[in-house]
Amino acid sequence: MLTLTENAAEAIKGLVESEDAGLRISTEEGEDDGVGIRLEVAEAALEGDKVVVEHGAHVFLDAGAALILDNRVLDVTTRAERVSFAITARD
Repeated sequence: MLTLTENAAEAIKGLVESEDAGLRISTEEGEDDGVGIRLEVAEAALEGDKVVVEHGAHVFLDAGAALILDNRVLDVTTRAERVSFAITARD
């Protein structure tokens, strides 16, 4: 299952307006028949989503994202007002 760094959790909590809201990660059709990843703020999980709660932050994963992001880590870098999420392999 996807895990979150403390920095990623703090960034997510800064983006949402309620304690139950979170970051939703879903799959979508990408270029050249590949799979793309979509990140968006969501008020709640959708039916069928896997829910990850770490460091007080919620991440909602659709079935495809849960499969692709298994054994991965969500991290973040912040520059000025810009937040960039990064997904890396777990050590």
